[in-house]
Amino acid sequence: MYYGLGEFVKHSIFLIYTKIMWPKARLIRLPVYARTRKNIHYGRGFTTGYACRLACVEDSKIIIGKNVTLGDYVQIQSSNEVVIGDNTLFASKIFVGDSNHGFYSGRNQSSPDIPPNDRPLDSGKIIIGKNVWIGNGVTIAGNVRIGDGVIIGANSVVTRNLDPECIYAGIPAVKIKQWNPETRAWERPGKID
Repeated sequence: MYYGLGEFVKHSIFLIYTKIMWPKARLIRLPVYARTRKNIHYGRGFTTGYACRLACVEDSKIIIGKNVTLGDYVQIQSSNEVVIGDNTLFASKIFVGDSNHGFYSGRNQSSPDIPPNDRPLDSGKIIIGKNVWIGNGVTIAGNVRIGDGVIIGANSVVTRNLDPECIYAGIPAVKIKQWNPETRAWERPGKID
């Protein structure tokens, strides 16, 4: 990749910062915000774009596998636990959050006359498998498990589990294709026997 002089200087500074502050990472581009850094665990080859935000609340955790790449303006918010598998690629402007201010189904639902910031946190766990590709502008929220090899189309909203080796898109995200290992092709659901 070829950079102009300004980009070369910036990347040199980022590389020095990375080797000092994030020694196992490949490249951390500034600015980066890491709240409760001691609860953020990452594997070798971790890379971020510009203006990423990783935030843990109290004793929550963010666990990032090897060779994970976050595009620009990715925000990961953990109130419980967010796990990202090896070789996962995030495009830009993605939000991942495992909690919600209040309860909106079942018993003891949160009242609209209570300010949202005063409502109890409803937190789950987000587990993103390995070799996942998440498109631009995606939101992943709640208690969600995303299988290995999943592709999530741009601007999709994920609020429930996604089967492995499938392509999802939409609001809410729905399965539009799945991998057929026999034909070695992505096919529409229902075509696979």
